Amino acid sequence: MIEDREKLSLALKEWMNEARPGGYISLQAYLAPEQNVTESLQKVRLGLLKRLKLVTSLGYGPRFLHSTGQLHKGGPYNVLFLQIIDEPKTELHVSETDYTFNSLIHAQSKGDYDALRQRGRRIIRINLRTNVLEGLEKLASMIQDMD
Repeated sequence: MIEDREKLSLALKEWMNEARPGGYISLQAYLAPEQNVTESLQKVRLGLLKRLKLVTSLGYGPRFLHSTGQLHKGGPYNVLFLQIIDEPKTELHVSETDYTFNSLIHAQSKGDYDALRQRGRRIIRINLRTNVLEGLEKLASMIQDMD
């Protein structure tokens, strides 16, 4: 994610330029729902709220798909979607299968991303790789420092 900061900054600016009055921002965090992660996500959310003056929502995936997934795909076109994923170091196997929870969550996030793109939704996907907290801090800082 942050390896090419300039490329990410340009992509974020283009994505944020798609903001529409009366719209909102949906942060989709396919990350481990831990307290320190939530606090860092809130910094990103509040930075976007301050910069774009749009209502923001934050949900952990795939959990949020059960409550808002259909709205995101079939609702109004005034939403900006920010999907944040990672690549956890720990692999937990799903019993009686040949795949891991990480691969399952990755497939769910990719499926949601693809479905939103197919419907013409404005979505950006950021992979924090293995250092989630550092990546979120850099993302929050980047949003705050954009001109």
